[in-house]
Amino acid sequence: MGWKGIAIGIAAGGALRGPLGAFLGALLGDFLEGKISPRAAGRAAGRAKAKIQTKKQARQTALHAVCMMAADYAILGLSPNASIDEVQRAYRHLAKRNHPDLMRAKGYSEEEIAEAAEYMSKINAAYSRIKAS
Repeated sequence: MGWKGIAIGIAAGGALRGPLGAFLGALLGDFLEGKISPRAAGRAAGRAKAKIQTKKQARQTALHAVCMMAADYAILGLSPNASIDEVQRAYRHLAKRNHPDLMRAKGYSEEEIAEAAEYMSKINAAYSRIKAS
């Protein structure tokens, strides 16, 4: 790599903030000096970009999982650091209050029973996801 590649790499690294910028800058410098073909430069840049995208998607997936778990705990009315015993107690309490069959026996309207059935399905899903983790 010549001095042009190093200079462009430093500039691109500063502009793009990170190792991808430095790599692409060095690649551009080599291309400008005629050390590699345009096709090889494009392939190398594509591989580097794909690697960065894969890491970014993995971070986003992990963040999404954490947010979903926090939402599951919120559905049960708990904090994310609750013990499994607290989770079971909260689930049973909510199940007793919102079970459609119990509400039908108490004489609630069909509209309220339908809402309770929908909420009960959310409670069941949240509880099963927390238990699985």
